[in-house]
Amino acid sequence: MAEAEQRYNDQTGQTSEDKTGQTRQTSEDKTGQTRQTDLLPSFSQILGSSWQIYRLKIKALIGITLIPVLASLFFVIIALLCVALFSALGVVTGGAYTSIIVVIAIVLGLIAVIALLYLAFWGQIALLYNIGSGEAIGAVESYKKTKGKIWDFAWIACLVGLIELCGYLLLLVPGIIFSIWFSFATIVFLFENEKGMNALLKSREYVRGKWWNVLILLWAMSGLFLLLSWTFSFLGDGLKAANSHEAIQLLFGFVEQTALFILAPLQTVFVYQTFKSLKAVKPEMVFTPSKRTRTAAIITCVLGGLVLVALIALAVIGIAALSQTGIGLEALFNQ
Repeated sequence: MAEAEQRYNDQTGQTSEDKTGQTRQTSEDKTGQTRQTDLLPSFSQILGSSWQIYRLKIKALIGITLIPVLASLFFVIIALLCVALFSALGVVTGGAYTSIIVVIAIVLGLIAVIALLYLAFWGQIALLYNIGSGEAIGAVESYKKTKGKIWDFAWIACLVGLIELCGYLLLLVPGIIFSIWFSFATIVFLFENEKGMNALLKSREYVRGKWWNVLILLWAMSGLFLLLSWTFSFLGDGLKAANSHEAIQLLFGFVEQTALFILAPLQTVFVYQTFKSLKAVKPEMVFTPSKRTRTAAIITCVLGGLVLVALIALAVIGIAALSQTGIGLEALFNQ
């Protein structure tokens, strides 16, 4: 294991002192001494280093990403079997136990949703750990090493989501600002052991003074994937317009989804490499969030939670109103 890790570090340019995958930029001052600059690498430089790590770890990264997908398919199959079973029970009992069956179905549905969310969070943290730990480990080992961090990771992700929700409802711009500030909160938690609101505020501190740079880098990467998706869609539309055989269209669709799935971890690698670049230009950063900043973040988070509750309540009230007026969901969707 030690030899494999050393080989990985050598290939990615990492050392035991600084496993960032980034080279600190230096320049000479008038005295001839070198000093660290505060310039971030370009998009192409970060993409290049991200591709190198992705290429070396591709098997593990795809394996980590595949496990939640297979688990989701398993839950879908179980759900279909449960629906068939409940339908059969309803027919056999003549609808006598309909209420009980509905309650059981709702409970099982909630359990399935919680389990899928748990696996989704676990997959994300295992992916980040594999990318940033510097260890040459596989997918299963990455899951094992992050098992005890899932709930803290999920809590941070929820905090970020609530704050961003509140921000996006405030005329969109605050939501964009918050999304960039807190882009690295989960990475800070995993590799710097900052929990809860501290992870968010430390991420914001790393981004401070580099907000526009980070925005351009992250949006450029998202734009690259969007362009790739549009290219596949354009080619697919071309096949349809050419009246190609249905089997060819299905095969192309399968190739499209497979390619996008395989490349998906590259975006996470890019985000991690962007964070390491930020950290490299701020090696002496002292994290001391003020009480005012923490209070503002907590208030924003609470407001986001209230908004979420209000949206859910409105949805429930709307569905109840439709059912009372005799307009079923099926009729609504068929309009």
